[in-house]
Amino acid sequence: MTAKRRDRSQDDILVALCGLTPQVVTETVWALTRLDPPVWPKEIWILTTEAGRQMCRQMLFGETGALARFQRDYDPHRLHRLRYGSEYVVVLRDRMGQPIDDVRTAADNLAIADQLATFLRRQTARPNVRVHCSVAGGRKTMGILLAAVFQLYGRPDDRLYHVLVSPEFESHPAFFYKPRRSTVLRGANGRRLRTSDAVIELADIPYVRLRPLLSQPLPSRFTELVERTQQELQALTSVQPVRLVADRNQLRIGSQTVSLTPQGWELYRALADRKRLHCVRPEQPHCDGCTDCYVRVGKESWDEVRTAIEQQSGRSGILPKDLTGFRSMVSKLNQAIRSALGSERLASRYGIQSVGIRNNKAYGVAVDKAMLKETESPDAE
Repeated sequence: MTAKRRDRSQDDILVALCGLTPQVVTETVWALTRLDPPVWPKEIWILTTEAGRQMCRQMLFGETGALARFQRDYDPHRLHRLRYGSEYVVVLRDRMGQPIDDVRTAADNLAIADQLATFLRRQTARPNVRVHCSVAGGRKTMGILLAAVFQLYGRPDDRLYHVLVSPEFESHPAFFYKPRRSTVLRGANGRRLRTSDAVIELADIPYVRLRPLLSQPLPSRFTELVERTQQELQALTSVQPVRLVADRNQLRIGSQTVSLTPQGWELYRALADRKRLHCVRPEQPHCDGCTDCYVRVGKESWDEVRTAIEQQSGRSGILPKDLTGFRSMVSKLNQAIRSALGSERLASRYGIQSVGIRNNKAYGVAVDKAMLKETESPDAE
């Protein structure tokens, strides 16, 4: 069993689900330390129910607990410091804020998902930490939710695991890991079980890391995180129509409304009209990366360009008198779109785009000409 070679400056932490069988935590720790190179988690975080917390206190913690026994067995000189205990236990709560013992309702399900998202958001924000996440313990719903959240927050080096244990040892009240010296346990019907015969496998679960697709900062509520992800994926696969609402200085992008300043709206409309009404390649039904309609702007040409844009819009004085002010205006307009859509990637699809070198850039509306339409009412088709 091998582990991905890593930067030694990273600290490893374990995040484990736990129900009424805390053995899964020590089994995971044992399996991690058997990897090549071995992984000794500096922190052991346990996400569990109130009943699970009590079981962890009784069976895992303290000088006689299974974690201390494991360290004395495999790290007698304390070369690796394992941090664990009550301060590293997170008790999941229901929608009323009460410690939960089971997932009984859809509301509790969402409450747990939000807590898992908040926790993993915090842990994956730590720059020098690699997260090892185990979904082996806890209720099935909890494991599914944790894996779903991990897909959205997991970074390239973060790992997702499931622990597989021989059936006769799985959930055995006296089996917590494979000790160095084999011992004999009593199994079902008085059967003698040698711990040396136990098999503990750490299944490294491949998962799709969606985090790079998401604009920062990431939300901590699971439902918001899923919605953001759907928006980002939609931005990669399809473009929504853009309606320019003339009497409200608004853009309607799909179902979202973007309110602009009068000057910003006139600028957007002027650049959209160049693409929509004055396309230099009318034989092409779609833009397909063409930027020939973009307005090239430089210090020497700014006055001429400003006059042309204002004449096209039918309003004078809508643009700043200097190029620096124009760039600031474009930035604020794009920021308004970004704020309304909640996504950098979406904003880049619908905002004002620039191409070229700094002192000789061309500006235009990024969206395809076939997706632009002006209307007098937000409800008009």
